[in-house]
Amino acid sequence: MTSLERYLASGKARTLAEALDYLKKELKNKIYFSNPETHQTLLQREKEYLTNQKNNLISRIKKEEEVYG
Repeated sequence: MTSLERYLASGKARTLAEALDYLKKELKNKIYFSNPETHQTLLQREKEYLTNQKNNLISRIKKEEEVYG
């Protein structure tokens, strides 16, 4: 989800379908690790994010408030 949001927010993709296409291309060509010690993949991060969606949303709102006031 965060990758899709990034594509849309940056203007790289104008629709959800375009954002999904970019994500598919990235997943096909690269391996992502958020933490080299745990070797957590992008899909594992997304699953963890969705499992605790409410707390992640609250955290994201706080970060946005810090940036934009």
